Amino acid sequence: MKRPMISRVLARVAASALLGLPLCTPATAFELPPRDTFDAMVQRPLFFPSRRAAPAMVESAPTAAPALAPVPAEGTRVIGVAVDRQGRAIAVLRAAAGSERRVSVGDRVQGWTIDGIGRSGLTLSVNDQRATVPVLGLVPPIPDKPVN
Repeated sequence: MKRPMISRVLARVAASALLGLPLCTPATAFELPPRDTFDAMVQRPLFFPSRRAAPAMVESAPTAAPALAPVPAEGTRVIGVAVDRQGRAIAVLRAAAGSERRVSVGDRVQGWTIDGIGRSGLTLSVNDQRATVPVLGLVPPIPDKPVN
């Protein structure tokens, strides 16, 4: 005569309790793989249609930035940032028309100069004014100059 399934389960629980054995093997703790395994994510950024990293930055003396076409203030949005382990950072901006472009520290956007790019957004400056734009935030218009 076969015992019902519940009886078999209860028999195993009772036997493991009597013998002091665990009912099942304990799970091992989850550990992330080493950071080096994520380098492919930096080399093939998610936000770029080409899935290719930005060209390597070359340290040189600052030069005059080329003039960029103005982008409407009401439509320029920070849609993403990428910062690698060496501290190199880029941001991706989307204009109201849907065009996207990559920017880095020192680039100009709507008259603002990008002073910093961090994981949470951009730091901008123009004259003595500073602004912080979070990821998914809009780039503000340049503030009016004070009247003397």
